Amino acid sequence: MQVGLLVVNELVTNAYRHGSAPGDVISVRLYLSEVGPVAEVRDGSDAEPRVKPLVLDSFTGRGLAIVSELTKAWGFRRLASGGKSVYAVLNGGAT
Repeated sequence: MQVGLLVVNELVTNAYRHGSAPGDVISVRLYLSEVGPVAEVRDGSDAEPRVKPLVLDSFTGRGLAIVSELTKAWGFRRLASGGKSVYAVLNGGAT
């Protein structure tokens, strides 16, 4: 459970810091897919999310590196209505 919360927190933080302006909507969707539980965060930016090199003594820029290490897979897709959806497939089972 804590890993899932951390992943959602990182995705929402990225949407807030890099994918939205004041007043923009950020939405979170959790669902079960054929490959496992999925956390999806949508924001209004078309910018492609990128994993930065993991620098352990840095206080910022580690979110997607953490998501990459803690999940089965992650990715993004641009939305026809504008913006993007960033998703992470969580590992199943209790954590």
